[in-house]
Amino acid sequence: MRIRLASAVVGLALGSMVGAAQAQAPVYTLAGHTTGSHGNGSGDGSVDGNTNPDVNIDADIDGGQGNNRFYVGAGCMYIKPYVENHRAYTLISPRQPGVPTSSQDVNFNPGFECAPRFWVGANLMDGFGFRLGYWNFGGTSRELGILDGTRTPTGGQGTIVSAAPLGVQVPTFIGGSTNVFNMVPGSTDVLNTSSLIHMQVADMEGTWGTRMGSGVLLVTAGCRYAHMGSNYNAQLSNTANSATLSEVYTLQSKQKFNGWGPTCSIEARLPVMGGLGVYGNARVAYLLGTEKQTADSNVIGTGTFLFSPIAGIAGAGGPPFYAPLQHAGTSRQLSVPMGELEGGLQFSIPGIFVRAGVNAQSWGNLLSNNQPWNGINVNQLSIAGLTNTVPHTASNNSNLGFFGYTFSLGFQF
Repeated sequence: MRIRLASAVVGLALGSMVGAAQAQAPVYTLAGHTTGSHGNGSGDGSVDGNTNPDVNIDADIDGGQGNNRFYVGAGCMYIKPYVENHRAYTLISPRQPGVPTSSQDVNFNPGFECAPRFWVGANLMDGFGFRLGYWNFGGTSRELGILDGTRTPTGGQGTIVSAAPLGVQVPTFIGGSTNVFNMVPGSTDVLNTSSLIHMQVADMEGTWGTRMGSGVLLVTAGCRYAHMGSNYNAQLSNTANSATLSEVYTLQSKQKFNGWGPTCSIEARLPVMGGLGVYGNARVAYLLGTEKQTADSNVIGTGTFLFSPIAGIAGAGGPPFYAPLQHAGTSRQLSVPMGELEGGLQFSIPGIFVRAGVNAQSWGNLLSNNQPWNGINVNQLSIAGLTNTVPHTASNNSNLGFFGYTFSLGFQF
């Protein structure tokens, strides 16, 4: 629905311009005048019959009737990220004889964030020019998971499980303040999780613009650079922890991608009345780069620690401890196709324009999903005397999308 909305605005602007071109409508300028046969009938784009060219909304199109013109702009994309398999944790029901085990995935739900963007460009001659653009996004979302020991039936075991980037996750159970397998009645396992997404994008493009009837068509082509960083953190503790006997499990996963590739876009602008008009644009890019990801789990606490998750902490007393548990890392070449649609309203006065619209983006294969629980936890393997290493499969990459609103202000001189 979001992509269709932005697509409809772009299609409306493009379709209206083609019809306007066939009707040979006069050219609209920023001041709301027309060019062509006007005043003295010179057809040179002058206003009120004089020879001074009108200040034009389309400095990136005509350069002020053959003179070099420059333009700058800034704005904010108020957008919300959407990630496939954006899992924070999983709650697994207690094991009871004759009752099937069920699980409930809890996903991150990021909010809207302001992504500032800037651009600067110039028209050199005959509608040709260049443009540089940049935007930046950063957002953190958090989810808290709680497993209450008072709700654990006798003989059963509830479980809270973090996500498992690259197959690494915090142990699926904490023994609380005693060395027992089941959670201590009255205590609570608390899992704090957070996810960070950060992007920086820069475009370097050549531009070409032309007038179509009363509207304007702008085409760009060039190079795009993108940096993406993503973190997943989890911390599992228990309310029965004390100063002399405690255990806290942590998981940190970091992913980053740097890529370059070709990009192109098309933009249409069409006046409606006075200084008010509509605009729409579409962009595609294909990036190639390197993706690197690491994941580490550790345990910190006080007391005597033996890393057997069933044994947990052997007894009270002793110095604080730290122990690494699992590590995984990967580096690979990645291709990332992306598409973007934007459309909305534009209002202009001489030398200035203001825009408000909607923006939708899709970045394919960019963000590593968090591998779900595979049904085998380290505690169960320890009981069977097998191993403390959990055989996970590697994480697969998934799509990252954005949708939201955009506001911008531009100047020409």
